[in-house]
Amino acid sequence: MIRLVVIGLGSRAAGLLKCLAKVDPQVELSAVVDPDPAGVRRRLEGSLWRLEERQFISLEEFLARASQFDGALIASRCHLHTALACAVAKTGLPLFLEKPVAITHAQLDALAQAFAGRMDSVVVSFPLRVTPLFRRVREILRSGELGTVNHVQAVNFAPYGGVYFSRWHRDYDLNGGLWLQKATHDFDYLNQLIDTPPRRIAAMETRRIYGGDKPPELWCSACDSTATCPESPVNIQRRGDDGGICAGDHVHGGDHPCVFSSISNRHHDAASCLIWYDGGILASYTQNFVARRSAATRGARITGYLATLEFDWHHNSLTRTEHHGQQVKTEALAEPVGGHGGGDTELLRNFLAVIRRREASISPLQDGMLSAAMSLAARDAVNSGRSEPVRRFGNSPTGAFIDPIGKAHDHQ
Repeated sequence: MIRLVVIGLGSRAAGLLKCLAKVDPQVELSAVVDPDPAGVRRRLEGSLWRLEERQFISLEEFLARASQFDGALIASRCHLHTALACAVAKTGLPLFLEKPVAITHAQLDALAQAFAGRMDSVVVSFPLRVTPLFRRVREILRSGELGTVNHVQAVNFAPYGGVYFSRWHRDYDLNGGLWLQKATHDFDYLNQLIDTPPRRIAAMETRRIYGGDKPPELWCSACDSTATCPESPVNIQRRGDDGGICAGDHVHGGDHPCVFSSISNRHHDAASCLIWYDGGILASYTQNFVARRSAATRGARITGYLATLEFDWHHNSLTRTEHHGQQVKTEALAEPVGGHGGGDTELLRNFLAVIRRREASISPLQDGMLSAAMSLAARDAVNSGRSEPVRRFGNSPTGAFIDPIGKAHDHQ
């Protein structure tokens, strides 16, 4: 039996635990480090997990009793990820770490020092890279069907973007901004596709919709614009789509913190960047947090000399268009099982295998650090108005999926 300790058991960790119970019902939730036991119990309602008072322990108690556990899972708020991970590093326990792994350059330095020589004992929560759809995309890239690739265009139009302006995420100091909160996933899968180190990033961002001049702590029910605001509970109910604004266990009867509050004014609601990769491939990425319903899309268009490949997680499908032939092939994959397109299940299986010393991490810490470094470079580029270099850590990215340079035979 695997004895697991969870540090920070919010809604994300609760979802992972419910998934973990299906992956291996023999895993034991031995202890929880969280300042809100009542909230933890509420979030675990309907699951297999039942916690006694003695199972809620402090971080100090966990560190003193580390030998009694087999692995740790960190899903606290983002600004705490690095400090908590560095504390776990001292125990030598395998770790499942939520993204982003760091939100400052100093935190990246701390992780590099704490996990030097054993970054593959950490499984970073990058589920997109192990979804069935993404694995199929990589298989096509390996086959050479696209020929020499010169450009990747990635997009993420999130239909639940309001969550980043109505929950704790809206506080920039807690998550480091939406490059780190959201783009970190997409940068990671781009790195896995392109498979050469990113060199520089140029970026721009805007905020024209969310945020504003409303008081920081204003709730919808206390606002004098409730009757006319399109994001009020009554209008959300009439529309049938909250855009993520009412997500989470902080919402009561549809009432929610105002998404037009000044506390969100450091966040963008749309942003784009251009990434230069070693070997000459260019990648562009755009994220937008106001799209809803069928306007949602997350995926990429990969352009090679022989063909273009497009894929989208929201539709769980991909399309290949020949450039020198007549064929257009579309594949719809089976409905994935588990969160994040089935990726959560695969990462948790791998985490258990890491604990049992049967596998190395398929989403190691150096990859999480590279993605965070790219997010920080994008954030720095917005502030500087010029392209910024990307810091590199370890041997990331890994694998060999496409030839970034291209050779004469690729054109035939």
